[in-house]
Amino acid sequence: MGAFNAAGAALKRSFTSNDVRFVLLTSPQSMFGENGEKGDDILKDLSKYETTMIWYMSLRSIAKVVGQLQKYYPPDLPIAIVYYAGYPDKEKVLKSRLASIVNDVKKLDEKWLGLFVAGKCAE
Repeated sequence: MGAFNAAGAALKRSFTSNDVRFVLLTSPQSMFGENGEKGDDILKDLSKYETTMIWYMSLRSIAKVVGQLQKYYPPDLPIAIVYYAGYPDKEKVLKSRLASIVNDVKKLDEKWLGLFVAGKCAE
């Protein structure tokens, strides 16, 4: 089972509920490139709709991801980090909001194996 599916199971929520129009699977590097300029238009457009965003390999650059999301999304946007998705003995779910997720992640030791999930499914 892939991390995407395992994260959905850990959250016990569907990434594609009735009102979700888009599901974005990406990484900071793919979305923003080296200078952060690439994905701005995409985020701006997606912010008009109910969207689930799944960010792979984002913990090391979480401040960058959050900074880009804060341009178009409210501070109370639900965020979840699913650590070790699919590993029942290690799996952990951190639930937070866009405004506080960076500080919440800093309190934990894991810096690699966490899937960043944004949207209603993270509530």
